[in-house]
Amino acid sequence: MSIDKVVINASPLIVLAKTGYAGLLPQIFSSVVVPESVSDEIRKADDAAARLIETSTWIEKIAIEVLPEI
Repeated sequence: MSIDKVVINASPLIVLAKTGYAGLLPQIFSSVVVPESVSDEIRKADDAAARLIETSTWIEKIAIEVLPEI
């Protein structure tokens, strides 16, 4: 079974960016989705992960609606 689309949170994206391995993600997955809240968290720092979020064309940032009843 292959996984085409992946949703990634801050910690793995930060580690992959800082170690230079973030480029593996688009090689493994056809779509890499980052929730806007994760993107906002990563962009607070001035580091490799923040630059990756700003410049990568393969990262799809999406808004996630949180339902109040949950």
